[in-house]
Amino acid sequence: MPERGIGQCAKAEVVVPRPEEPAFVPGIAKLAQMTISFRLVRGRALASAALALFLLIPTGALAQTQEQIDRARDIEHTALDDYKEAEARHDEALTEYLLINAELEELTYKTTRLIDQIRAYESEASILKNRAETLLFESYTSNTNSTFVGLALEAGSIQDLMTAQLLLERAAEREIAELQSYTAITAEAGKLKVVLDEDRLRVAEIQNRSEELVIALDKTSELKAAALQSASTETREAISAYNKEQARLKVLEAAKKRGVAGGFPPEATPNFFCPLPGASFINDWGFPRSGGRTHQGTDIFNARNKPVIAAGSGTVRLRTGGLGGVTIYLTTDYGMRFYYAHLEGYASGLKNGDRVTGGQLIGYNGNSGNAITTPTHVHFQMQAVGGQWKNPYPTLRASC
Repeated sequence: MPERGIGQCAKAEVVVPRPEEPAFVPGIAKLAQMTISFRLVRGRALASAALALFLLIPTGALAQTQEQIDRARDIEHTALDDYKEAEARHDEALTEYLLINAELEELTYKTTRLIDQIRAYESEASILKNRAETLLFESYTSNTNSTFVGLALEAGSIQDLMTAQLLLERAAEREIAELQSYTAITAEAGKLKVVLDEDRLRVAEIQNRSEELVIALDKTSELKAAALQSASTETREAISAYNKEQARLKVLEAAKKRGVAGGFPPEATPNFFCPLPGASFINDWGFPRSGGRTHQGTDIFNARNKPVIAAGSGTVRLRTGGLGGVTIYLTTDYGMRFYYAHLEGYASGLKNGDRVTGGQLIGYNGNSGNAITTPTHVHFQMQAVGGQWKNPYPTLRASC
């Protein structure tokens, strides 16, 4: 069939069919050709209209659209970077806070013992001083030697007089021992007071720094929340992926530690629920505590009265008082025991010996017990029933 130009109408003619094709009725062939021509004309017209519309759009408008796209991408990258930076600063502040508060606890314990020791020394020194004064009085009244009288008048202190050679010559062996003990005790008490003053200065420094770090933690939490709020769905997914990867790396790092510091393998805690969702925490297992103790758990921080959740299904034992304040022991059906301390209170209706289900509300976050001066948190421990307490950080990091 001869070619026709686009838009040219088809003429009525008899189409000679190819051997393998059936013959077309001339009218049908004409109708088919007209349909094809109409489609070609319509397609060409639409293309021309689109070209004309494109030419009518100012170049600046196209550039502005690209600029908006670039700006949007920059905002997305900024939101992700801001979140990462805020997360890093938050972890740094929390780490420093926990470390200096471990030092604060040690210093508080040390200063308490220093004060008790100084008081004991001062009490003993007071008794020895009374005895020495009696000896001095007897020596003075029975001595007509003007040398002793002059020594008594010139002595700068009772201690100087008590250690004077003339008095020592007149004292009995027991009395000499008491005079020497008084001197030693008062000297030791003086040294302890110097140490106590230094420790009190350090305590004040730590308390000031702690207040600064609490403010920093609040600020970085706000920055993280702001970054999430300004992020698109795609960026939030990227942040979620980042958090999961960081958690995976931290779990692997903690698992490298041997013994109790390495925690439990994942299969030891099936269907584990995060005990305080949305909390902040680091691997503070083994941090120093008062009296030579070490931290046997993980402190997980969140706002007061945030819900505390049963990490697994089992039975609870409730205790109030002591260092832990309001506490819960949860023994699970699969043989693990979880310990929650410093709670604000229990869930309504929860009783000692109750059975709970994993994920169930059991209490509220607080700072009871010896945590009264710290930000609200749950001290969380875990052990296999009958076994040692082990580091809960890997388990928490994998689930919270």
